[in-house]
Amino acid sequence: MTLAAMIMAGALVLAACSAEEAESFEAIADIDVAEIIEDEVQAEAPAVDPGGEVDVCALLGAERVAALLADELREPRASGAAGNMLGSCSWTADNNGRTLSAWAWPIDQWDAAIATDDFGTGPIDGLGARAESTNDGGLLVDPGGEHYYFQIFVIDTDGSINFDLARQGAELLLNP
Repeated sequence: MTLAAMIMAGALVLAACSAEEAESFEAIADIDVAEIIEDEVQAEAPAVDPGGEVDVCALLGAERVAALLADELREPRASGAAGNMLGSCSWTADNNGRTLSAWAWPIDQWDAAIATDDFGTGPIDGLGARAESTNDGGLLVDPGGEHYYFQIFVIDTDGSINFDLARQGAELLLNP
């Protein structure tokens, strides 16, 4: 439907309405649709440069994750840059239900992440340029020399967080 046709249809609806209904339609007509759309686009736009997006699924690799989770995998759930996140990937094993989830975040947020109550519960030696354990049993890992760091955890077959598998998953991310 063209804009002219929509305006004509609106005029016909307005003419058939009571005075009270017409006032409601006029109030709606006063809304600046372009401004609303611009606000929505800005709200959904990534806060980071899209060129900084990280393909976490590609870094992990399906075959390597399948070997780590000891099972065939379902299709990954992946996300590109959104808000401050630079990318994410979550793989779930088909039969045993293990899930590996990883996110890439801007490296300049490292200090703020570690300062929160949920993260930065203790440094971990020998993993990337620096690594920290988290209260939820996961890891924060800085690969060093990149514009991002990773957050990773693995949910085991019994629903618990498996720190050892998360560490192995982090090693996959560090050695694509």
